[in-house]
Amino acid sequence: ELSEEKDEWKRKALEGRDNGQLLKLKAQVEELHAENVYMLEEQTANALLEAELESLKCELGQWKDATAQASSKLEKMEVEKRSVEDGNSIISRLKERIDEMTTDLCQWKQKAEVAHELTRKVSTLETQLSS
Repeated sequence: ELSEEKDEWKRKALEGRDNGQLLKLKAQVEELHAENVYMLEEQTANALLEAELESLKCELGQWKDATAQASSKLEKMEVEKRSVEDGNSIISRLKERIDEMTTDLCQWKQKAEVAHELTRKVSTLETQLSS
């Protein structure tokens, strides 16, 4: 009987040890499962961040293209502006020269009128002296 009782205690001790190991294994499995879930969540979050990063890179590329186009247009507009300014400068100088020439013509006209009057007077005096 003592031997049976001893065997029973051994059996219960082994079962308890097995149950303890099962509980430890179950806890380890749950811990690994929790780590897997966490890792999957991290992987999902990383994938979403990578997708967002790619989207932002694409958008940045579009902005760079738009900026380059705007810069090119601005350069062309500046060239056109300088051309217009040069044209306006030429027109202003031409207007000044026309004003100078108009003044010169008025002076020449006055001189021509004076010369004509003097020529008429000389002709009249010559006629009077000849007679």
